Amino acid sequence: MNSIEDTAQQFNVARPIKNGLTQVLNSIRSIQMFLDKHRQQQVVQPNKAVEQQHNYNFTGQHTDIAFCDTNGSISYEEISNISDYKLKDNVTTSFNKAVEDGYLSYENASYTLTDKGKEHINSQSFIEQFEKDQKNYITNNQLQNTVAINLQGNGDDLKIFQYVNQIDLNKLSYSNPQQFKQVQNYFEKCEKYDFVKISKDGIVTPTEKTKGMFTQPQSVNMEKITTKNFDKVIDINKYRNSVQTGANATKVTAKAGSSVAKTGATTASAGVTAVIDLSKEAIKAFDKAQKLNQSKRISQSNH
Repeated sequence: MNSIEDTAQQFNVARPIKNGLTQVLNSIRSIQMFLDKHRQQQVVQPNKAVEQQHNYNFTGQHTDIAFCDTNGSISYEEISNISDYKLKDNVTTSFNKAVEDGYLSYENASYTLTDKGKEHINSQSFIEQFEKDQKNYITNNQLQNTVAINLQGNGDDLKIFQYVNQIDLNKLSYSNPQQFKQVQNYFEKCEKYDFVKISKDGIVTPTEKTKGMFTQPQSVNMEKITTKNFDKVIDINKYRNSVQTGANATKVTAKAGSSVAKTGATTASAGVTAVIDLSKEAIKAFDKAQKLNQSKRISQSNH
Protein backbone atom coordinates (compact mmCIF):
# COMPACT_ATOMS: atom_id res chain seq x y z
CA MET A 1 0.00 0.00 0.00
CA ASN A 2 1.34 3.44 -0.89
CA SER A 3 2.14 5.81 1.95
CA ILE A 4 0.01 8.89 2.42
CA GLU A 5 2.90 10.98 1.11
CA ASP A 6 3.29 8.86 -2.03
CA THR A 7 -0.42 8.91 -2.71
CA ALA A 8 -0.61 12.67 -2.38
CA GLN A 9 2.44 13.20 -4.57
CA GLN A 10 1.08 11.17 -7.48
CA PHE A 11 -1.92 13.49 -7.84
CA ASN A 12 0.08 16.69 -8.37
CA VAL A 13 0.02 16.47 -12.18
CA ALA A 14 -3.55 15.23 -12.50
CA ARG A 15 -5.96 16.71 -15.04
CA PRO A 16 -9.01 18.49 -13.55
CA ILE A 17 -12.44 17.20 -14.64
CA LYS A 18 -15.82 18.79 -14.01
CA ASN A 19 -18.33 17.30 -11.53
CA GLY A 20 -16.48 13.99 -11.35
CA LEU A 21 -16.09 13.95 -7.56
CA THR A 22 -19.75 14.77 -6.97
CA GLN A 23 -20.78 11.90 -9.22
CA VAL A 24 -18.50 9.46 -7.40
CA LEU A 25 -19.72 10.65 -3.99
CA ASN A 26 -23.30 10.09 -5.11
CA SER A 27 -22.32 6.65 -6.38
CA ILE A 28 -20.78 5.70 -3.02
CA ARG A 29 -23.89 6.92 -1.22
CA SER A 30 -26.01 4.88 -3.64
CA ILE A 31 -23.91 1.83 -2.80
CA GLN A 32 -24.59 2.36 0.92
CA MET A 33 -28.29 2.80 0.19
CA PHE A 34 -28.25 -0.37 -1.92
CA LEU A 35 -26.68 -2.33 0.94
CA ASP A 36 -29.12 -0.86 3.45
CA LYS A 37 -32.04 -1.91 1.25
CA HIS A 38 -30.93 -5.28 -0.12
CA ARG A 39 -28.40 -6.76 2.29
CA GLN A 40 -29.74 -9.63 4.36
CA GLN A 41 -28.32 -10.75 7.69
CA GLN A 42 -28.85 -14.28 8.90
CA VAL A 43 -30.14 -14.72 12.44
CA VAL A 44 -27.10 -16.86 13.29
CA GLN A 45 -23.99 -14.77 13.99
CA PRO A 46 -24.72 -11.68 11.89
CA ASN A 47 -21.80 -9.40 11.07
CA LYS A 48 -20.81 -6.85 13.67
CA ALA A 49 -22.33 -3.47 12.92
CA VAL A 50 -19.91 -0.99 11.41
CA GLU A 51 -19.80 2.55 12.72
CA GLN A 52 -21.01 5.07 10.16
CA GLN A 53 -19.46 8.51 9.96
CA HIS A 54 -22.45 10.59 8.87
CA ASN A 55 -23.14 9.66 5.23
CA TYR A 56 -19.57 8.70 4.41
CA ASN A 57 -16.75 6.47 5.57
CA PHE A 58 -13.37 7.62 6.79
CA THR A 59 -10.79 5.20 5.39
CA GLY A 60 -7.57 6.64 6.82
CA GLN A 61 -6.34 7.31 3.29
CA HIS A 62 -5.30 10.64 1.78
CA THR A 63 -8.53 10.82 -0.22
CA ASP A 64 -10.60 11.37 2.96
CA ILE A 65 -9.88 15.08 2.56
CA ALA A 66 -12.61 15.12 -0.12
CA PHE A 67 -15.18 15.12 2.68
CA CYS A 68 -14.06 18.63 3.60
CA ASP A 69 -15.60 19.70 0.29
CA THR A 70 -18.98 18.06 0.87
CA ASN A 71 -19.29 19.39 4.45
CA GLY A 72 -17.49 22.70 4.02
CA SER A 73 -15.07 21.57 6.69
CA ILE A 74 -14.26 18.68 9.03
CA SER A 75 -13.82 19.48 12.70
CA TYR A 76 -11.06 18.05 14.86
CA GLU A 77 -13.79 16.93 17.25
CA GLU A 78 -15.42 14.81 14.55
CA ILE A 79 -12.15 13.02 13.85
CA SER A 80 -11.54 12.59 17.58
CA ASN A 81 -14.89 10.82 17.87
CA ILE A 82 -13.85 7.98 15.54
CA SER A 83 -14.03 4.94 17.80
CA ASP A 84 -11.39 2.85 16.00
CA TYR A 85 -8.09 4.09 17.43
CA LYS A 86 -5.95 3.03 14.46
CA LEU A 87 -8.36 4.57 11.97
CA LYS A 88 -8.54 7.79 13.99
CA ASP A 89 -4.74 7.99 14.05
CA ASN A 90 -4.51 7.42 10.29
CA VAL A 91 -7.15 10.07 9.53
CA THR A 92 -5.42 12.59 11.81
CA THR A 93 -2.05 11.88 10.19
CA SER A 94 -3.40 12.20 6.65
CA PHE A 95 -5.23 15.45 7.41
CA ASN A 96 -2.21 17.01 9.08
CA LYS A 97 -0.03 15.97 6.13
CA ALA A 98 -2.55 17.58 3.78
CA VAL A 99 -2.21 20.80 5.79
CA GLU A 100 1.57 20.65 5.37
CA ASP A 101 1.17 20.11 1.62
CA GLY A 102 -1.19 23.06 1.30
CA TYR A 103 -4.33 21.10 0.44
CA LEU A 104 -6.05 21.93 3.74
CA SER A 105 -6.00 24.82 6.17
CA TYR A 106 -6.50 24.33 9.90
CA GLU A 107 -8.26 27.13 11.77
CA ASN A 108 -10.69 27.20 14.68
CA ALA A 109 -10.19 23.46 15.22
CA SER A 110 -11.49 22.65 11.72
CA TYR A 111 -9.94 21.46 8.46
CA THR A 112 -10.96 23.34 5.31
CA LEU A 113 -9.89 22.88 1.69
CA THR A 114 -7.62 25.52 0.22
CA ASP A 115 -7.87 26.59 -3.42
CA LYS A 116 -5.01 24.20 -4.14
CA GLY A 117 -6.91 21.46 -2.34
CA LYS A 118 -10.13 22.09 -4.29
CA GLU A 119 -8.27 21.76 -7.57
CA HIS A 120 -6.48 18.70 -6.24
CA ILE A 121 -9.60 16.72 -5.24
CA ASN A 122 -11.21 17.36 -8.64
CA SER A 123 -8.33 15.82 -10.56
CA GLN A 124 -9.08 12.61 -12.39
CA SER A 125 -6.48 10.52 -10.58
CA PHE A 126 -7.69 11.71 -7.15
CA ILE A 127 -11.29 10.87 -7.99
CA GLU A 128 -10.35 7.40 -9.22
CA GLN A 129 -8.32 6.74 -6.06
CA PHE A 130 -11.11 8.10 -3.86
CA GLU A 131 -13.60 5.68 -5.40
CA LYS A 132 -11.14 2.79 -5.02
CA ASP A 133 -10.43 3.64 -1.37
CA GLN A 134 -14.13 3.87 -0.52
CA LYS A 135 -15.01 0.56 -2.19
CA ASN A 136 -12.05 -1.15 -0.55
CA TYR A 137 -13.18 0.16 2.83
CA ILE A 138 -16.75 -1.04 2.34
CA THR A 139 -15.60 -4.46 1.16
CA ASN A 140 -13.01 -4.99 3.89
CA ASN A 141 -14.99 -3.55 6.80
CA GLN A 142 -18.66 -4.16 6.04
CA LEU A 143 -18.71 -7.21 3.80
CA GLN A 144 -16.18 -9.64 5.30
CA ASN A 145 -18.64 -12.56 5.38
CA THR A 146 -21.01 -11.34 2.68
CA VAL A 147 -21.89 -13.31 -0.42
CA ALA A 148 -23.86 -12.67 -3.57
CA ILE A 149 -26.26 -15.46 -4.53
CA ASN A 150 -27.58 -15.70 -8.06
CA LEU A 151 -31.15 -17.00 -7.98
CA GLN A 152 -32.43 -18.58 -11.19
CA GLY A 153 -35.87 -19.93 -10.43
CA ASN A 154 -34.88 -23.60 -10.54
CA GLY A 155 -33.64 -26.41 -8.31
CA ASP A 156 -30.29 -24.74 -7.83
CA ASP A 157 -32.05 -22.17 -5.66
CA LEU A 158 -32.87 -24.80 -3.02
CA LYS A 159 -29.18 -25.60 -2.62
CA ILE A 160 -28.52 -22.23 -1.04
CA PHE A 161 -30.26 -23.42 2.11
CA GLN A 162 -27.15 -25.42 2.90
CA TYR A 163 -25.61 -22.11 3.88
CA VAL A 164 -28.45 -19.71 4.70
CA ASN A 165 -31.43 -20.20 6.96
CA GLN A 166 -33.74 -17.82 5.14
CA ILE A 167 -34.20 -15.61 2.08
CA ASP A 168 -36.12 -12.34 2.24
CA LEU A 169 -37.95 -11.87 -1.07
CA ASN A 170 -38.39 -8.18 -0.30
CA LYS A 171 -34.63 -7.60 -0.32
CA LEU A 172 -33.74 -9.28 -3.59
CA SER A 173 -32.28 -7.05 -6.29
CA TYR A 174 -32.88 -7.60 -9.98
CA SER A 175 -32.66 -5.98 -13.39
CA ASN A 176 -35.84 -7.47 -14.82
CA PRO A 177 -39.09 -7.77 -12.81
CA GLN A 178 -40.02 -10.86 -14.81
CA GLN A 179 -36.88 -12.62 -13.59
CA PHE A 180 -37.82 -11.85 -10.00
CA LYS A 181 -41.34 -13.16 -10.62
CA GLN A 182 -39.92 -16.41 -11.95
CA VAL A 183 -37.81 -16.87 -8.81
CA GLN A 184 -40.80 -16.06 -6.61
CA ASN A 185 -43.00 -18.48 -8.52
CA TYR A 186 -40.46 -21.24 -8.10
CA PHE A 187 -40.36 -20.81 -4.32
CA GLU A 188 -44.16 -20.81 -4.27
CA LYS A 189 -44.13 -24.15 -6.10
CA CYS A 190 -41.61 -25.45 -3.58
CA GLU A 191 -43.91 -24.35 -0.76
CA LYS A 192 -46.78 -26.35 -2.24
CA TYR A 193 -44.66 -29.50 -2.06
CA ASP A 194 -43.31 -28.76 1.41
CA PHE A 195 -39.76 -27.85 0.47
CA VAL A 196 -40.02 -24.33 1.92
CA LYS A 197 -42.31 -22.11 3.95
CA ILE A 198 -43.06 -18.51 2.94
CA SER A 199 -44.22 -16.13 5.63
CA LYS A 200 -46.69 -13.32 5.00
CA ASP A 201 -43.67 -10.98 5.19
CA GLY A 202 -41.97 -12.72 2.27
CA ILE A 203 -39.41 -14.72 4.28
CA VAL A 204 -38.56 -18.07 2.65
CA THR A 205 -37.27 -20.76 5.04
CA PRO A 206 -36.40 -24.39 4.27
CA THR A 207 -38.36 -27.28 5.76
CA GLU A 208 -36.74 -30.29 7.39
CA LYS A 209 -37.42 -32.12 4.15
CA THR A 210 -35.14 -29.73 2.28
CA LYS A 211 -32.47 -29.68 4.97
CA GLY A 212 -32.25 -33.45 4.77
CA MET A 213 -31.49 -33.36 1.06
CA PHE A 214 -27.94 -32.12 1.54
CA THR A 215 -25.78 -34.70 3.29
CA GLN A 216 -22.66 -33.35 1.59
CA PRO A 217 -21.80 -29.72 0.74
CA GLN A 218 -22.79 -28.89 -2.83
CA SER A 219 -21.73 -26.09 -5.12
CA VAL A 220 -24.19 -23.22 -5.48
CA ASN A 221 -24.49 -20.04 -7.54
CA MET A 222 -22.82 -18.02 -4.82
CA GLU A 223 -19.61 -16.03 -4.51
CA LYS A 224 -17.96 -13.98 -1.81
CA ILE A 225 -17.98 -10.23 -2.37
CA THR A 226 -14.41 -9.02 -2.86
CA THR A 227 -12.71 -5.94 -4.25
CA LYS A 228 -12.39 -7.81 -7.56
CA ASN A 229 -16.10 -8.52 -8.07
CA PHE A 230 -17.53 -5.59 -6.09
CA ASP A 231 -18.63 -3.57 -9.12
CA LYS A 232 -20.29 -6.59 -10.71
CA VAL A 233 -22.27 -7.49 -7.59
CA ILE A 234 -23.08 -4.01 -6.30
CA ASP A 235 -24.16 -2.70 -9.70
CA ILE A 236 -26.30 0.31 -8.85
CA ASN A 237 -27.25 1.09 -12.45
CA LYS A 238 -28.31 -2.50 -13.14
CA TYR A 239 -30.29 -3.02 -9.95
CA ARG A 240 -32.48 0.07 -9.81
CA ASN A 241 -35.61 -2.06 -9.47
CA SER A 242 -36.86 -2.91 -6.01
CA VAL A 243 -39.27 -5.57 -4.92
CA GLN A 244 -42.69 -3.96 -4.74
CA THR A 245 -44.54 -7.23 -4.38
CA GLY A 246 -44.23 -9.35 -1.26
CA ALA A 247 -44.91 -12.98 -0.67
CA ASN A 248 -48.63 -12.28 -1.01
CA ALA A 249 -48.43 -11.91 -4.78
CA THR A 250 -50.71 -14.10 -6.87
CA LYS A 251 -49.82 -17.75 -6.43
CA VAL A 252 -49.22 -19.99 -9.44
CA THR A 253 -50.35 -23.58 -9.71
CA ALA A 254 -47.54 -26.11 -9.84
CA LYS A 255 -47.77 -28.58 -12.72
CA ALA A 256 -45.15 -30.95 -11.38
CA GLY A 257 -44.74 -32.63 -8.01
CA SER A 258 -41.37 -33.32 -6.44
CA SER A 259 -39.71 -32.44 -9.75
CA VAL A 260 -39.65 -28.80 -8.70
CA ALA A 261 -36.79 -29.64 -6.38
CA LYS A 262 -34.65 -31.00 -9.20
CA THR A 263 -32.02 -28.84 -10.84
CA GLY A 264 -33.31 -27.38 -14.07
CA ALA A 265 -37.00 -27.86 -13.28
CA THR A 266 -37.54 -24.26 -14.32
CA THR A 267 -35.20 -22.09 -16.35
CA ALA A 268 -34.44 -18.42 -15.86
CA SER A 269 -31.69 -16.10 -16.93
CA ALA A 270 -29.40 -14.52 -14.37
CA GLY A 271 -30.41 -11.22 -12.86
CA VAL A 272 -31.88 -11.86 -9.39
CA THR A 273 -29.35 -11.41 -6.62
CA ALA A 274 -29.46 -11.96 -2.88
CA VAL A 275 -26.73 -10.18 -0.92
CA ILE A 276 -26.42 -12.05 2.36
CA ASP A 277 -24.17 -12.03 5.43
CA LEU A 278 -23.27 -15.61 6.29
CA SER A 279 -22.30 -17.04 9.64
CA LYS A 280 -18.65 -18.00 10.07
CA GLU A 281 -19.65 -21.66 10.04
CA ALA A 282 -21.47 -21.23 6.73
CA ILE A 283 -18.48 -19.46 5.19
CA LYS A 284 -16.23 -22.35 6.22
CA ALA A 285 -18.67 -24.90 4.79
CA PHE A 286 -18.89 -22.96 1.53
CA ASP A 287 -15.10 -22.75 1.24
CA LYS A 288 -14.89 -26.49 1.85
CA ALA A 289 -17.43 -27.20 -0.89
CA GLN A 290 -15.54 -24.95 -3.31
CA LYS A 291 -12.28 -26.79 -2.65
CA LEU A 292 -13.94 -30.20 -3.05
CA ASN A 293 -15.48 -29.21 -6.36
CA GLN A 294 -12.19 -27.80 -7.58
CA SER A 295 -10.44 -31.07 -6.69
CA LYS A 296 -13.12 -33.03 -8.57
CA ARG A 297 -12.68 -30.89 -11.67
CA ILE A 298 -8.91 -31.35 -11.57
CA SER A 299 -9.31 -35.10 -11.08
CA GLN A 300 -11.78 -35.39 -13.98
CA SER A 301 -9.52 -33.35 -16.28
CA ASN A 302 -6.64 -35.75 -15.57
CA HIS A 303 -8.65 -38.79 -16.70
